[in-house]
Amino acid sequence: MQDWKDFLTAFVHHYRDRVNKYELWNEPHFKGFSIFWNDTPEKFVELMKTGSEVIRKEQPDAEIWMGGIGQRYLPFYEEVVKQNITEYFDVLPLHGRSYNPESFREITRRLNRKTPVVSTSEWHSILVQPRSAPPNHKSSGQELAKVMMLDLLSQLKAGLREITAFCTLGYGRIESLAFKKEMGDALPQASGFFDPVPFTSVRYPALILQHAAAELPDGKEFLGEGMFGKIKTIAFAVPGGNVLLLWHDEKTALNPAVVSGALTPESSVFDWEGRAVSFRDWKIEPETFYYLRNFDPAKLPGLKKDAGVLIPNRPALKPTGPEGVYSTLPLIRKDGTFLEQNALWVKSGWRTFGDVGGNRAKFALHISDDSMQLAVDVRDPLFCQKQHGEKLFDGDSIQFAFDCENKGYADMRAEFQAGLTATGPEVYKEFAPATDGDLPSVYT
Repeated sequence: MQDWKDFLTAFVHHYRDRVNKYELWNEPHFKGFSIFWNDTPEKFVELMKTGSEVIRKEQPDAEIWMGGIGQRYLPFYEEVVKQNITEYFDVLPLHGRSYNPESFREITRRLNRKTPVVSTSEWHSILVQPRSAPPNHKSSGQELAKVMMLDLLSQLKAGLREITAFCTLGYGRIESLAFKKEMGDALPQASGFFDPVPFTSVRYPALILQHAAAELPDGKEFLGEGMFGKIKTIAFAVPGGNVLLLWHDEKTALNPAVVSGALTPESSVFDWEGRAVSFRDWKIEPETFYYLRNFDPAKLPGLKKDAGVLIPNRPALKPTGPEGVYSTLPLIRKDGTFLEQNALWVKSGWRTFGDVGGNRAKFALHISDDSMQLAVDVRDPLFCQKQHGEKLFDGDSIQFAFDCENKGYADMRAEFQAGLTATGPEVYKEFAPATDGDLPSVYT
């Protein structure tokens, strides 16, 4: 810790004439989980306390940020909040996308601790990945920008003070993303960072973000959101007036007549690229946001604190694989006895790869109000394997998953592995759905 103290003292002394915000460490978590922190919550609190004392002494007016954390760090955050870590920093910076700052605030309120300002220091909304849901390697610039705007507006609504966009430039070639998808690599993200020859490209969302920053400056305040026909809106008070954002999810342009009653003599409208639009010719085009400045909120009584307009509208994907029905009768007694007479076997519709010598598996499912039972019958001989935990799939095992959104997107699954080991049956939770942020694939 003395080395840390000496380093920070020299660092702050050198940079204090040009730096007034210091983020201490990066993405801390429980030991062994993160490449950035490999110690206990107690030690991290000690690190923050020492860092805070140094900065307060060397530069009293500086702002201290805790090391940026994602939604998956909630258990760790609760542990360090219990030890009064919020006394040692001013700002909690979030990492990832689609995060819920209220879940962090709830922890400090519940533990009766100081609630810090919430910002972001690494916002990932347009990191492209080769997956089904946008942003993916097939997404157009407009589609990426729409994903970005929905997430940006969610954060502004939640009261985040400042947002640091990650990857406003493109760092990877689209062709390489398609190749990575074909090869089964699900998480290349900013893979261009690691190319032998650096590659960067301008991105359409950067233009949209630049204009959003101009329309929604410091001092903005969320007023409400609403649905007017098929048109979605969200409103903010801004210094000197207000602004209403409008967009929709349809494939063709819509007439904005449903909000025309809110126009005032001072009103003006601009598209998300910053072009002025004539009210006479105004149509709300698909995949485009519009800014209506200086409207009359009293003429839009449909504005609410929460109307669900910022939830991405993802179409359901076509199901693939076997389909069947489940049994309302139990398949397994409490003593482990299998009740085959109650099984409604699903045998057909399997997707196979290579020569599997015919269909060798079938499964049955039981669902009731308070339980779920899965039975899988295979021809293979039963044996104990040597692997455990996340490596169960290397040996004799089964994998099963639940689609938590019922739309077929892999990022919304809860996936498990199960196998028989020398110490008995073992089940491992391999993937958690992103219901509250960026839960990682190894969360268990």
